[in-house]
Amino acid sequence: MPKEVAASTVTEFEPYAPSTTTASASRSTFTGDASYPVFPNANYISRFAIIADYLSDITHLDTDLLNRCYLPSRPHRYVEPRNQTKREDSWIYIKIEKPDYQEDSPPCHRQGAINTNCRLQNTNGTFSGLRKYEDNFDEQQHCFCEKYPFFEATLGCQKCLEMHGGIEGWHWFPESYISAAADAYCSENPPTKEFFDYMLDWKATAAEAQIPSTTAEDLLGTRTEVSLYYTASPTTGSKKNTSMAEPRARGLGWVWTVACISVVIGALM
Repeated sequence: MPKEVAASTVTEFEPYAPSTTTASASRSTFTGDASYPVFPNANYISRFAIIADYLSDITHLDTDLLNRCYLPSRPHRYVEPRNQTKREDSWIYIKIEKPDYQEDSPPCHRQGAINTNCRLQNTNGTFSGLRKYEDNFDEQQHCFCEKYPFFEATLGCQKCLEMHGGIEGWHWFPESYISAAADAYCSENPPTKEFFDYMLDWKATAAEAQIPSTTAEDLLGTRTEVSLYYTASPTTGSKKNTSMAEPRARGLGWVWTVACISVVIGALM
């Protein structure tokens, strides 16, 4: 099984620093990589993490959302259109075996740490033994679905992106999407695909994956306190039925705390 990664060692996303040379008008824009191993908004996150020739279409909203949900303590500067070098500052029913894993971390950080633990298979107990799962898919499924509160942390991360005014289907995905994806993946018995390969196929075919592209209201502005948008409830998850198991309820049943019920606190990233 992959070794756990301490919170302090999880690599934070670094945006690609645009070249100081003039970009060719014929050079295409990097629009994101759907296979990048971040669920469910791989296209969006990959634009900050994959070194590409040209990232001119990263918007201020893209950067603000990254800063407020992923990197509030270490904000990135804006990437200006056309690779300009001028920038402005941008503030920035099963039991889960380890429900308290990185409980005090913001959910986007928590999701990233769990993803690091479950994404790769450790074949010999050393760094050199890390590789993408090509077999033992039940081991990876167990990691994502039962060992850690991955999908619960994912929901918290998406809530942060939503309540900071992100675009649905690009920056954030609704609970219905996450719940359906988790139910589908965790119900596979036996699982026959690596997690991200499975999710790519699910996204291409599942009716629940068809969601509108709307911009959420920015409710939190520059405030990043986790308590404003999220309360962890990771003790239950979603997992396959077997002849030996009790029937499980559909859906993930996670509880959200939305701080703006009586007061609008500003604009969310």
